[in-house]
Amino acid sequence: MWSFKKILLVTTATVGGTTLAVITGGAAAPFVGSLIGGAMGLSGAAATSAGLAAIGGGALATGGAGMAGGAALVTTAAGVIGAAGTAVATNALAADPKDLEKLQTISSDLKNEISKLKATLNDTTTKTAQARAQLELELARKEARLKNIENSLMA
Repeated sequence: MWSFKKILLVTTATVGGTTLAVITGGAAAPFVGSLIGGAMGLSGAAATSAGLAAIGGGALATGGAGMAGGAALVTTAAGVIGAAGTAVATNALAADPKDLEKLQTISSDLKNEISKLKATLNDTTTKTAQARAQLELELARKEARLKNIENSLMA
């Protein structure tokens, strides 16, 4: 049940979380730009500039929003993520005890499902590694056979 107190708490926390996320996102924008620019094979200021311009849809001269657009997009994305995360977390914290029991049950169920998925993934990884080893052995045999045939042809 939503009370005035709960609405006020969730709204205040969401606004605060969003503000913090926007500030953090703005500070992180050059870092994000340099990661993307680095993936383009650039480094330093060129990587940051090119990365932010790429996020912004291209350089101003080509009709994109440029570096400023890239920084604005990173900042906005951080704000949206921060708002959503803060609202969900605050809502959960302000929930009724009955809701908390449901969340604890859901949390427990999710932990069990995650454990099962991790076990399946580990099993799959093991089987994949075994299959890869078999394929590598077969490849080595065939390469050796090819080399023997090529040597016979050259003799």
